[in-house]
Amino acid sequence: MAEESGFGLDFLSQIINVQWEDEASAVFIAGGSEFVLYAKTSKDALDKTAIEKRKKDNDGDAKIFEDLGPLDFTGPTSGSGVFASSYRKLEKATFVTAGSFSVEDEATGTHGTGSVVMYSHDGKNWTQAFYKQWPDWIGNDSGVGHIAWDNREFNGHVLSDEYYFEGGEDLTPTNARTYERSLISSDGKGWTEGSYELRRDSAAVGGEPPPTNTSPPSIFMPHVNPESHLPDGKFGYYEKKDDDGVIVESYLVVPEQFDSQWYLSKFVFFSGPEGDNYGNSITITKLKDAHTTITTKTTPITYVTCVAYASEIVMAGGSSADFRAQIAASIDDGNTWEIIYQGPDENYQVINTITAAPLSDLKKDEDATA
Repeated sequence: MAEESGFGLDFLSQIINVQWEDEASAVFIAGGSEFVLYAKTSKDALDKTAIEKRKKDNDGDAKIFEDLGPLDFTGPTSGSGVFASSYRKLEKATFVTAGSFSVEDEATGTHGTGSVVMYSHDGKNWTQAFYKQWPDWIGNDSGVGHIAWDNREFNGHVLSDEYYFEGGEDLTPTNARTYERSLISSDGKGWTEGSYELRRDSAAVGGEPPPTNTSPPSIFMPHVNPESHLPDGKFGYYEKKDDDGVIVESYLVVPEQFDSQWYLSKFVFFSGPEGDNYGNSITITKLKDAHTTITTKTTPITYVTCVAYASEIVMAGGSSADFRAQIAASIDDGNTWEIIYQGPDENYQVINTITAAPLSDLKKDEDATA
């Protein structure tokens, strides 16, 4: 009689359940003004009944997101924050966040901002990858407003206002030039400065940017996602290919009223609500069984600035009508929603960016190093 292996049906059932939970789970990161949020969650945890219980047990807090604090997106004055994010499964799962830090000269009261990029392999523990202010004067302003992966590398989009002086040693600059700058990284860790373009000179155009229809195309536009036409951290996308590399299934979700051409051509740096260019709905485009459907779904968020998708979970970020940061989640293709994060009501806050990764990606990294 053969020996029993010791691995009964209960053990096999546990393995199957763990695999299923990984496939139905995801990591989400989100950012705004001096805060980064982290969540490792699942469809079960985002079920309406589960959310209601969590809120009841925690004074209205769904306890889905953990606030990691400002990380390196901070400083002594206003202007710091997270404005962009991205995720790619490279050799390891790699999250990228980007934005600005603030600086101040206490002697003169002069303050400005600089650009910062951070990376993480799990979404929770972060390392600084790039930190710089252009060029030499503390009053200059810059920040990374967008990140995009273009199948080769991460591309960062920087807008920098660089002040200059004409005549005398006055501490107040007379004019400013606005540049578009690019940052490039193949792995999210090491970043180099790429091309740059002068976009406006206050002396030449009276302090105002040129009209949209006369503006040259943004140097960042060639890098944005060809499916969504948006930077990363603003949309959610999933695709499945057959053995020949043909896409047989895909899922694209975008904020309905988000116009990337307007967004970039108007030099928008802060990713918050701008009049009629943000609404409360999202658009989902699904390809399955050679059939494409496009649907618009309404969320409980007044201004949806960004969305993310992973493991059949959709999350939308933005703000309420009184500019209180909010995130809502849906596990049924946007038909029903639950608000799972609300920022402090005394602060002007907006979720600027949100990015997701299937938990299975991170589990593969853990298994490889085990």
